[in-house]
Amino acid sequence: MGLLLYILSRLLGLIFIPVALIYSIVQSIYRRKFFAEGIPDINAKFMSMAVAFDMYGNAVGKEIFNDTLIKDKTLHPFGKKGETISQAIGWNKYYNNLTKTGKILDNTLDFFDPNHSLKSIGK
Repeated sequence: MGLLLYILSRLLGLIFIPVALIYSIVQSIYRRKFFAEGIPDINAKFMSMAVAFDMYGNAVGKEIFNDTLIKDKTLHPFGKKGETISQAIGWNKYYNNLTKTGKILDNTLDFFDPNHSLKSIGK
């Protein structure tokens, strides 16, 4: 049943997501003050989509992430529902449970956003 729902959601997403995204951008431009509210609204939309995609990646990649990015898979494994990759990295960094590869990924995130993974867990 899960596989069927996944396939259906991906097919519907191919049609619905581009239409909905274009609609919301046009709405933000025409129904709001463009610079005061429209651009921040569009930015917030893309941030929400980035977080959702990150959660999706955490679910899809949990096995490879658990095998390559952390030492002890019982402390805080990847793939928890509703959690981003950055949050899983953050908890494992907090527990000093990252492998060398995990530390490289964490440092890469920190290059773009200092203390990214720790901020994602509120530390």
